[in-house]
Amino acid sequence: MATSAALSTSNLFMQSFWNIFNLINTRSNVVDPLDASGLKRKFVYSREPDVGGRGFAGYPYVLVHPATLAKGESKSGDGKKANIDADILVEVRTSETFNEEGTFSDPNGSNFTMLDTISDDVIQTLNSASNRNTLRANKIGFVDIEDRGQDFIDLKGERIYIRELGVTFLTPVHTVSS
Repeated sequence: MATSAALSTSNLFMQSFWNIFNLINTRSNVVDPLDASGLKRKFVYSREPDVGGRGFAGYPYVLVHPATLAKGESKSGDGKKANIDADILVEVRTSETFNEEGTFSDPNGSNFTMLDTISDDVIQTLNSASNRNTLRANKIGFVDIEDRGQDFIDLKGERIYIRELGVTFLTPVHTVSS
């Protein structure tokens, strides 16, 4: 795992991702409801886990996708310099099982509670004043988090709930066009 550091023109994709990933992967920021200590299972992933594989720690989990970057509006009088707009998708996933009759294993909906709690933790982490100062020091500013919706997938007697959170931000690292 890479460390958090300031963005530059040579590390925009990689460092944008790691700065956000590392904040979310800190258990005091985003708590795993099944392992608050963070010592027993993997909870935050940087790529889609093999949910059928032996190493999969189970649901719930958080998936932080790679950054996408776009040239922002021109910020210089001659139009040659522009900030970079970045977007990182964060998915929160929980699950519950159901039988052939469609009866769910958890009539109280604790999986929805976990989905909401983890999502709230992600938002709170990225809105924290101290974390925003850390991001600003690493040239990530104007962070905005939006709920991009939720959905579910039924797979072999298991319903997977997915909430997508979009994390957008601006970096003053300039691109130069000729």
